[in-house]
Amino acid sequence: MFELELELMGSGNRIPFGKLTGNNFGRIVLKTSRDSINRSNIVEDLAEQYAKHQTNATAIAYLDRYYRGDQPILYRVKEIRPDVNNRIVENHAYEIVESKVADLFGEPVQYALKTLTSENEEEKSLKLRLLNSYMDSEGKADLDIERGRWASICGTSYFYIGGENRAEKDFDEAPFWIKCENPIYTFVVYYADDNTPAYGVRILEDEEGQFFKVYTNNEWFTIRDTEIVDSGINVLGMVNIIEYPNNHRRISDIEITIGLTDELNKMQSDRMNGIEQFIQSFILFVNAEIDKETFLDMISAGALAINDAEDNRQASARVLESQLDQTGAQISKDDIYKNLLIIQGKPGRDESTGGDTGQAVALRNGYYEEDKRAELRIPTFIRSEKQMLKVVLRYCRLKETFDLRLSEIDIKPKRSKLENMMVKAQVLQILHQLGVNDEVAMKLVNLFSDVQDAYAKSKDTMKAQFDSTLTGTQAPSVGTGESL
Repeated sequence: MFELELELMGSGNRIPFGKLTGNNFGRIVLKTSRDSINRSNIVEDLAEQYAKHQTNATAIAYLDRYYRGDQPILYRVKEIRPDVNNRIVENHAYEIVESKVADLFGEPVQYALKTLTSENEEEKSLKLRLLNSYMDSEGKADLDIERGRWASICGTSYFYIGGENRAEKDFDEAPFWIKCENPIYTFVVYYADDNTPAYGVRILEDEEGQFFKVYTNNEWFTIRDTEIVDSGINVLGMVNIIEYPNNHRRISDIEITIGLTDELNKMQSDRMNGIEQFIQSFILFVNAEIDKETFLDMISAGALAINDAEDNRQASARVLESQLDQTGAQISKDDIYKNLLIIQGKPGRDESTGGDTGQAVALRNGYYEEDKRAELRIPTFIRSEKQMLKVVLRYCRLKETFDLRLSEIDIKPKRSKLENMMVKAQVLQILHQLGVNDEVAMKLVNLFSDVQDAYAKSKDTMKAQFDSTLTGTQAPSVGTGESL
């Protein structure tokens, strides 16, 4: 009943993705209509949700293989001249995923205090630094990359947060541990009425076969062969499997342009076929008879000698050739790749024709669009990250004194702000001279990942530097503020 059987798991990606899914793109969000999940109904509900998950798992397995280079072109059968059948994978799926992940998770996510107005602000600051060190000790930066890669590949990803594992206790300082789960074997079911997590599931395997670990807000269950074989109280009081969707529709970055990447593979393979068929052109004999052995001897010698036919018809031999128009093929291929970049919101590779400003190049080549697309992904990530932090903070409170609240933590994904720094700095100076509040101006120019931190450290020196520029005097030394 619960055995995981994925279509095409062992046979490779032989068919197009749309044919596999019936042109249904994005993963199914699993929801239960029950008011609560407990021991009396968990097996029945799991059976219902697992049937839906198998649809997701089949698509996820396909997309993961596609990312790794297993694409339909590798299984193409060519009926005419089957000996000339190049199967070339231009793995743009890998290019897309790695680019998206590097943009958001190339630098570790950091946590900062939203405000420092409470009486015990110094203590809270120390606790936050401890939380950041815990995340560092658990290798969360690497886990974020792997989880972000799964989300980009298949549309969703998962973290499991546990309390104890087999790590050496003397060196495992964090009161929790984090594992990036394979989304083929992991899913979360939500309550249909308020979209809160009802339970999370991990599909595991031991020497006895496959089994399920299920976590609700109040209990945990081990289910094997439709029977609960073990259970207990969930001391956390919350589901400790956290879903990080790529977007609200759970659409992967690969599948939105998978038709274009398939076509690029076909075009490149056909171009190589055209070149090879030109090189291996047939030789046409007119009014001449020649046996295979004699012909092969002539080919090896690099020359042909034929006689006129007896009925006075002139004998001849010529190469039967037909070459693909490579210029036209390249134009078509460039057009498809350009549209792929536009849909993905990725910058192009166009060379500057001269006379453009840096901002004009950014707008024309798509760097601005890429930045805006990345900003749309950040709130979705932060929402899941907050749910993950709730579980982490609960573990910290259970094992040590840790009164830091989620509302006091500001999540800071670090993204590169190096593009057009000169233009941004000039705009910042102009806004300051016009009397715009410096913090507002710093947010507007999008020059800093952590605007509040940069403003707090730089406001005094910025004011002194800008004022001295206007008056032509030397900027005085200002406190301990840090300059830009």
